[in-house]
Amino acid sequence: MDIVINEFSLDGDFHTIDDFLNSLFEIIRVELVMEEHSLNLLKHYDFYSSLVTKNHTLQDILQDNSYKTRSEVRKFKALLNNLINNPPFWNDSQKHSNKNQYNCEYTDKTFDYSLAEACERDQMVLSFSHDNFKETSIKIRKNSHEMKLHNIFTSRGLLDILYNENMIEPTYYCQNWFINSKISTEYLEKEYGFDSLEKEEINIFVSRLKLFEQLSWNEISSYDGLDFKTYKANADKNWFKGPNYSGKTIYKFRANDKLRCFGYKENEIMYVLRFERDHKHSDHG
Repeated sequence: MDIVINEFSLDGDFHTIDDFLNSLFEIIRVELVMEEHSLNLLKHYDFYSSLVTKNHTLQDILQDNSYKTRSEVRKFKALLNNLINNPPFWNDSQKHSNKNQYNCEYTDKTFDYSLAEACERDQMVLSFSHDNFKETSIKIRKNSHEMKLHNIFTSRGLLDILYNENMIEPTYYCQNWFINSKISTEYLEKEYGFDSLEKEEINIFVSRLKLFEQLSWNEISSYDGLDFKTYKANADKNWFKGPNYSGKTIYKFRANDKLRCFGYKENEIMYVLRFERDHKHSDHG
């Protein structure tokens, strides 16, 4: 899969270099997902000259050592060096040509820019943080035909695309989608995880996990549809016996009338352990 960098998302819009560097954390997460799935990130030959601030290009920042005191400087420089200097460049195997006209609101050009090239590849672009590119699609007109390019500006956005295209499994999708949130599937047990579910059940659980992540803890406790509460089963009926669960308070919540989700809470994070398909264990606690 080819993803093309949207150079129009770097037009000097960042107020400071630090603002730009802070935005790179998300780009690093995107790049990590891309590397794990062998996705191609292509750019224009002239990408190095893209403006970050009104007075600084990408090349300027790569060569600037004034921010070397930042602990993340090696990550930033490695990322920038890869983006600026390392192939692939889409110009080397250009798919679009001036035989067609590609019109969008960000340039007067009708060809020879990255959004035009994306039209002839997998119609996916990577944008840096920019107010003009906060939507998940970008409109562009090829001759008289309107096209919508997938616009990636967060790792979650890329994960959504890969998941919807069946390119990643739900286990990987959720482990990465919920990173740094109030719910985690990091410790989801394989026997009771996504492999035990039908496709429709998977979709229901994923949707419910996203709802859980969106709500505050106060909202979670009072949300009728979740029915979030402590799992209290008698010793002979306890689904969570053994040393792995010693000292842990197990909670459960509803995915729908039949499906349940179990886990424990630690440091304001809900760690999901098991999915239940028939609420038989839930009925005992």
